[in-house]
Amino acid sequence: MIYYSAHPGTTNPDHEKIQFFGQHGIRLMISAAYYQRPVLSYAVDNGAWTDFCNGLPFNHQRFINTLNKVDKIKIYPDFVVLPDIVAGGLKSLELSKSYLHLCNDYHCYLPVQDGMQPKDIDNFGEIAGIFVGGTTRWKWNNVHIWSKYAHDNGINCHVGRVGTLINFQRCASAAVDSADGSHLIRNNKYHNIPRYLKATTEQKYLLEVTSE
Repeated sequence: MIYYSAHPGTTNPDHEKIQFFGQHGIRLMISAAYYQRPVLSYAVDNGAWTDFCNGLPFNHQRFINTLNKVDKIKIYPDFVVLPDIVAGGLKSLELSKSYLHLCNDYHCYLPVQDGMQPKDIDNFGEIAGIFVGGTTRWKWNNVHIWSKYAHDNGINCHVGRVGTLINFQRCASAAVDSADGSHLIRNNKYHNIPRYLKATTEQKYLLEVTSE
């Protein structure tokens, strides 16, 4: 599983945090709400979660400005998370659909939210992956469903807001491809990331042995 940390707040390639991330294969999730020039492999989040937490509507112009910055520096992300509405169900899907044209220029992941089912996104378009968002309970109750759907359709599955060992293990149990979070970097616990990733590998092995 690949892990994307929230940006550590520095673009100095010699900074201890950047060096640590580089040594351990940790990538960056750069939010449109707090764009900083990438110094490692990265993905772009649309910033909707930040707007939601602040009680604000999605900031379309800020998102477009971020993509313009990406195009200007020509350091392209692993993927871009299409705009969505947190816990917005089919309204979120409609918003994401209005940005589907971005898939012509970027590897785009479709966020899935509370109330959405796999049948709702059949024939959605040429997406590169599923981003499992939504409220905490809904996310963990449905992550296995979405991971299976993604892999059955030859695309990746990513989970947002993963910052504890148990949630790393939940991701491993669902066989997701990648995850991101800000908890560990915000609380200066980013040194735990390699240990948590190692635990997911060990758990996957144990699950395989148990299933034989």
